[in-house]
Amino acid sequence: MWICFRNVSDKPIDYISFALTPYNAVGDVVSSEIGGTSTAVLRFTGPLLRDDSDRAHWENVWYNSTVDHAILESATIEFSDGDVVIASHVPEVGWQRVEGGISPHLEYALSSC
Repeated sequence: MWICFRNVSDKPIDYISFALTPYNAVGDVVSSEIGGTSTAVLRFTGPLLRDDSDRAHWENVWYNSTVDHAILESATIEFSDGDVVIASHVPEVGWQRVEGGISPHLEYALSSC
């Protein structure tokens, strides 16, 4: 799983925690066959300065061969000054590259960056 992102805020970002939920081809939420969890929280460690872009990659997020796509449920953005922003109600995206602003602070893409 790749996530590409860009800091569009005025402040450096220290951490981003992405919460994603996997779905099968017919739109049902699926769980990992190991551990039984659905939503996974994937964490990026910065710093990510203003207007900088980066990407992060995680392997074997869900152990389930029926995962077709994932939806980014929320992103928790932790700034270097201690401020925390939780961006939720993120537009639905799949494995393909999709640009979208999830808050005034971050743009993202789920893709094979």
